[in-house]
Amino acid sequence: MRREILEEITLQILPLHRQYRDRVGKLRSIEKPDRTILTEADIAIQQEIVKLIRNVEPTARIVAEEAGTPPTNAETAEITWVIDPIDGTAQFIKKEAREFCTVVARVISGTPDVALFVAPELAKKRAPLVIAAFVPEAEVYANGKRISLLKRDRSAIQNLSVTRSKGTEPRPLELAASKNGFSVKHRTTSQSLDLLRLFLDLRDLTDLPLTPFEIFYRESQWLWDGIGGLALAAASGYWATDLEGVSLLPLSEELLSSSSPKLPHCLIATEEGRSWLLRNISAG
Repeated sequence: MRREILEEITLQILPLHRQYRDRVGKLRSIEKPDRTILTEADIAIQQEIVKLIRNVEPTARIVAEEAGTPPTNAETAEITWVIDPIDGTAQFIKKEAREFCTVVARVISGTPDVALFVAPELAKKRAPLVIAAFVPEAEVYANGKRISLLKRDRSAIQNLSVTRSKGTEPRPLELAASKNGFSVKHRTTSQSLDLLRLFLDLRDLTDLPLTPFEIFYRESQWLWDGIGGLALAAASGYWATDLEGVSLLPLSEELLSSSSPKLPHCLIATEEGRSWLLRNISAG
């Protein structure tokens, strides 16, 4: 059932992406209170995904980024679906940009079970790239073909994704990274695609220069932006913790039942990457 629902979601939302991208310059959009952008495409894609999930798991809880999702029939639920209809909307509304995706994950008793990333224009020649991860089996598929997670020198730290707000000063860890010759990405495109780059070498799948990251760190991480990375971390053995070293998994009932589920800190890295970041945060 898991594979079938992911395939059906992919089949239905790719045409929606194309439909709205074809008229991207005419889309209705607003700026939300957190200064992110909401378009009619976000709403339509989310509604389609919710409908498909309700068809197969009508009592599951659904945690979706945009408002208006019908509630579950119970206050608690063993199964929760987390939906980000378009992660990287600022990229989506630029005709030339490609770093955006839809993310859907199924969570059972607080632990991710499957995760789906649908990036409609990320593969070579702007073709779709669809990543499906099955957590208990530690299996990951790219456009239906099984692929391997990154096997890197776990002591090497070269690239960090540590987004901060526009106009704020670099943090000590960024200065330390730059001083030591590391590459630091501090502007958001798609957080979900940054998380994918922890686990997969997307350069094998796209013609964009998307190098792998060794560390992903966010303050005030929305659950829908981070759920795909948490699923891959659970499948791969990476650290996914707060700054006290406490695991972010399983996700708490309090978080999953919140209307605004946010992690105060989200750090996903190899053991060496986590140690490096914590040393340099404490240094500041």
